[in-house]
Amino acid sequence: MNISASKTNAVSSHIHQRRWLPIIGSQIVLKEYGERSDQVIGTTIHELAHASHWNMDRENYNDLAWKGYIEAKTVGMKRHNKRARRLLETWATTVEIYLTRKLYREKYLSNYSYIDNDFQLVRIIDNNYYTSCGYDMTDTDNQRSIYGADYPNDRVSGYSIRQLENALKGSDVWGEWKDRVKSLYNNPTEHHLDELFNNWKDD
Repeated sequence: MNISASKTNAVSSHIHQRRWLPIIGSQIVLKEYGERSDQVIGTTIHELAHASHWNMDRENYNDLAWKGYIEAKTVGMKRHNKRARRLLETWATTVEIYLTRKLYREKYLSNYSYIDNDFQLVRIIDNNYYTSCGYDMTDTDNQRSIYGADYPNDRVSGYSIRQLENALKGSDVWGEWKDRVKSLYNNPTEHHLDELFNNWKDD
């Protein structure tokens, strides 16, 4: 895995086909110049999560990337395009939050929280793709009961990051990930999974 960093502040990316390019040659390009160290680390983890997802389930990952980014640019952002992009980015965001928080809490600050209080302060309307949904399945906080109606209703808890990754394999739409989580694992809060996923709509 090659990772390169640019002295720019823009959108970082993982594109596995770049490994064949003679000049760039890096699957991951980071563009977080001047940002806080935890954000640089978090973005690196985010892009590595994409790379791991591709390596684990290449056919479905390629389908998600095609629908969510390539097709979306040529034919417009339809419902399936939005759901594909949301699944790709929510999974990578889940790993980003989880591992950055774990690293900083174990190494530096026991009360550390990642950006926007581990994305718990991100309102539903703020982002339709990089959602807190995956992390919400692991934590015990319900943003709506804490912060109000503009935030996701999250009554799901107790799933492990490994369970969510196992359910990700074979999923090529937003709702299929949820359905696979339900079918693979018994969890006392699983009857709230539909409610959690429905926080993010396909406008």
